[in-house]
Amino acid sequence: MGKSGEEAEMNQGPDAAMAIGALWSLVSALGVALLLTLAAEPSVGDGIAVGKVCGIAFTNGIYEQRKPVLSVLFSAYQTVGFAIMGAIIGAMQSQTLANAATSLRCMRGMASVR
Repeated sequence: MGKSGEEAEMNQGPDAAMAIGALWSLVSALGVALLLTLAAEPSVGDGIAVGKVCGIAFTNGIYEQRKPVLSVLFSAYQTVGFAIMGAIIGAMQSQTLANAATSLRCMRGMASVR
């Protein structure tokens, strides 16, 4: 079709970019979860706070040569995404801790019955 081998390899489609994006999202979620474990009793509020800090600290559109307004919008979008991610992870961790505490109380109650 008039393209050299190198040009054909460069235009393979968005598959690789989407795979890298999905992998990066998992790595980001793991980082937020690890930071959230530093809280004594993680909650949704703690998750939102950690997500905001991660969003502000790790998003940067300066080198993309966009207009400043677009860079701010991009960073805000990423920060909201991190905050939502943190809220979900915080809710999951607080629920896990509540379940563990309930299980521990049940096990103590069973031990005192014997």
